[in-house]
Amino acid sequence: MKIAIAQYPCVQGDISKNINRHCSWIEKASEHDAEIILFPELSLSGYEPKRAEQLSMPIYHPDLDVFQELSEELGIVIALGIPAETDAGVHISQALFHPYAERMLYSKQILHDDEKPYFTEGNSRAELRVANLDIALGICYESMQEQHWTSIDSTNSHLYLASVSKTRKGMDLAHRFFSRKSREKKMPIFLSNAIGPNDDFEACGRSAAWNAQGELAHTLANDPAILLIDADATDPRVIGMNV
Repeated sequence: MKIAIAQYPCVQGDISKNINRHCSWIEKASEHDAEIILFPELSLSGYEPKRAEQLSMPIYHPDLDVFQELSEELGIVIALGIPAETDAGVHISQALFHPYAERMLYSKQILHDDEKPYFTEGNSRAELRVANLDIALGICYESMQEQHWTSIDSTNSHLYLASVSKTRKGMDLAHRFFSRKSREKKMPIFLSNAIGPNDDFEACGRSAAWNAQGELAHTLANDPAILLIDADATDPRVIGMNV
């Protein structure tokens, strides 16, 4: 199975423009036989906590229909970041689109203190199944919390996908952490980070994949790109993207 890790530069707060860009990236990944594409945290809106309520949308919002259509047309699973509007509040979520299946929503279960005034913690199960693979999910802050990994242990997952929006300092910590975790859990880990302005910081890229031995299979620089890599974190290829 080929997994596409999108290192995506969001247009802050412009969901319409980001939807069009996402579609182009999904089509490009499909041209290279990707079966899953993973975007960074809040990729559709940008990481904009103070504007979360204004930018939030339900999983069945008509503007998201295009992703269900693309998923079915191209046979690809799409995981993109949205501020999700639910009855419980606004969540930092991954909207998950499978061919000919119900849309799914995974919402960040452990929020950083700075996020709590704007978002509500989720309680959905942190995994999805694609073909014969059970895949665990994590979103930024929670992905580096031991409490989160304790819950992952109960899923018997084959690999782990993390969507983040991190600075250079944050990615230094993330690279060390995920190298150790992939070795401890004997599980490949795939990490998608944003690039460019987000809220009051600059996301630095360096999206990456580690194999089950904790070895770095490949890392991107700070340019818009797709890292296309096998599910066992071998045979990496980089596809440059224009924006």
